[in-house]
Amino acid sequence: MSAWRAGAASRRRTPVRIGRAARGQALAEALVALLALVPLWLAIFYVSRWHDLQQATIAAARHAAFESWVGAGRTDADVAESTRRRLFGAGPARIPATGTTTGTPSRWRDHRGAALLAPEGPLVTLGPAAQPLRVEQAERLAFGMIAPARAVGGPPLDLQRDAARGATVVVPLLHDGALPAPFAGLRFSLRERLEILVDPWAARAPVEVARRVDALSPTAELRALSRPLEPVRWAVGLFEPAFERLCLGRVDTEIVPADRLRGGRLPLADLRTRPC
Repeated sequence: MSAWRAGAASRRRTPVRIGRAARGQALAEALVALLALVPLWLAIFYVSRWHDLQQATIAAARHAAFESWVGAGRTDADVAESTRRRLFGAGPARIPATGTTTGTPSRWRDHRGAALLAPEGPLVTLGPAAQPLRVEQAERLAFGMIAPARAVGGPPLDLQRDAARGATVVVPLLHDGALPAPFAGLRFSLRERLEILVDPWAARAPVEVARRVDALSPTAELRALSRPLEPVRWAVGLFEPAFERLCLGRVDTEIVPADRLRGGRLPLADLRTRPC
């Protein structure tokens, strides 16, 4: 028993010798890990900025396409400048419509502080776009069906043809030549295009409905024929009261079929009984 205890004690006191080849192994492993992790960290840093710039490019294409249609009185050059200022400017001018501050946001710079956007800046191009084939076929069919009505109509029909607009935004990126590989001098462009159909032919008001009915029917001519009867309408109405409600060419856009008015809380009034 005592011999076993002595052997165990001697084994515990025996120092473990480390070979010369094993010295610095932890340092070598750390260096190898850093060689893989540092480029990965830089890649995450730049990919996040590229992704943010791609999102800004998509938003700029949407902004430019819609503003080119709804922007009353503004030219394509004005819309392009507004898009660059509001989507790619720095400071409070990025989102509000007013403001002239320009520059590069800090998140669009490399780790040394240099701007990622190329000096020529974002390029915004606006113009008409080709309509989808199905839309073009439906448009051609619709105008073919209303051609006979247009022959007897009065004012021109205000339905817009070729009502597609497109916006293209190109954001060139340029990386500093002093950056580590593979980012040194890297140059490419982010591109986004959006095409929208700006006129769905939907009437925005009863007046517009009446104008389109006039364009597809002889109501305008009937109104012109009834004008000479206006001075004697009251006199004829003494003998025939219904003559006062004879309104040639009147277009009442508020009159709808009775089955669509069921369930209303207010009593219904026949709008056809109104005087002309």
